[in-house]
Amino acid sequence: MATAIGPTGATGATGPTGATGAQGPIGPAGTTGATGATGPTGPSGSAIATGTGQTTSASFVTILTYTMTDETSRVFRLVAESHDPSDDDRNAYVRVFFASRDAGNPVRIVGSVASVLTAEENAINDVSVTTSGNSILCRAKGQAGHTDDWTMALYEDRST
Repeated sequence: MATAIGPTGATGATGPTGATGAQGPIGPAGTTGATGATGPTGPSGSAIATGTGQTTSASFVTILTYTMTDETSRVFRLVAESHDPSDDDRNAYVRVFFASRDAGNPVRIVGSVASVLTAEENAINDVSVTTSGNSILCRAKGQAGHTDDWTMALYEDRST
């Protein structure tokens, strides 16, 4: 007598999931990449000169004076702020310039003074940078009939 295989029955339900196995070992640590070259020194954190003063007219007034030594060339950054307490106007300025002084000669600004930031609530106010003899003069202009309080800080920006 021959036996035949009958049809396959239906698949049964999946049983419950077993417990999670133990965590495997942690792999080896990766290697640290090579250290890159050191970049140039950034702007100094401390001002080389500061000044405060007031303007009461639309004429320029010197707020900060910095005397350069012989045989010096530097990039400078001037940060200036003003506040008029009577109407609460506030203004901020950043100017960058290159100045040089050769032995026995007066200071000179080489090229132009770059205006990096002019943020004004009163467009009449302004700042300027000029020279006189061995000194750099950082000047401010206010508004006639108003008293503006000014603060200025001069920084040396150098790559070494």
